[in-house]
Amino acid sequence: MRQMICLAVLALCLISISGCETTQPQQIGSQNMQIEILTGNAAVGVFDVWEAYFDTNNDGIPDETDPDGNILLPPVQTICRRAFESGGEEVIAVQNTPWNYSLEISIIRAGTTVIERLTTTEALNSIFNMTPYADGLLAGAQQPGADCPLLATCNLVGRLPSTHRIVIDSTHPSCPGSPVLGDPRMSGTLASPLPPPFTTEVEKGDTILVKARKNFAPPEGVEIGSEPTLQGSLFLGGVRILNLTGTSVSTPDQAAGISFSFTVN
Repeated sequence: MRQMICLAVLALCLISISGCETTQPQQIGSQNMQIEILTGNAAVGVFDVWEAYFDTNNDGIPDETDPDGNILLPPVQTICRRAFESGGEEVIAVQNTPWNYSLEISIIRAGTTVIERLTTTEALNSIFNMTPYADGLLAGAQQPGADCPLLATCNLVGRLPSTHRIVIDSTHPSCPGSPVLGDPRMSGTLASPLPPPFTTEVEKGDTILVKARKNFAPPEGVEIGSEPTLQGSLFLGGVRILNLTGTSVSTPDQAAGISFSFTVN
């Protein structure tokens, strides 16, 4: 009976320490390693956003022109209205923001001293890679009301930060966007950039080296009120590693960078 109790307590302890973050998960053969880079902690503007279109013949298909005959490209317009507090102050949020950066990821294979670069030459360019957009909705969205164009149908999207892709991809002049910004990317080649995260296979004893630096200025059309920090994360077998050596979060200074490493034990 005493032996059974001890085994039960041991099992409970093992369950309680398992989770999604660790300093070093158990190594069994080769493992999948992922590296993510974000730019966060930026103060950004906030907008109430809706889609507007005209359907004068009520056929359920958005018209390609407005009631005055002006061509609409696209027929469904994403419209932004800056959000304000009840006292008249502009609403500000702290969010991730897309940002270009240079990147170099290298590996020292177990039992060697040779540094092998895993990322492409293009990744060394400060405008080649781009961190992800902000995501999710913010609380407090307001309906368009009288700001909905006359005779148009307006459907509320929600309250969004200015660095959300819906805002940035809009071609409407009310949105501070950059429709040609494109998808987040992390290495690859000029002809075929890769989406984040960066993924590779590692073995016990391998050391991964990561260096990244923000571009001096935000991408064109990206509206921010303060400089973001560059933030690096490393995942081994789906588990985030906490004991990285070096600096994985930059200062908010212009062109600040990060440099960290991790050895698989």
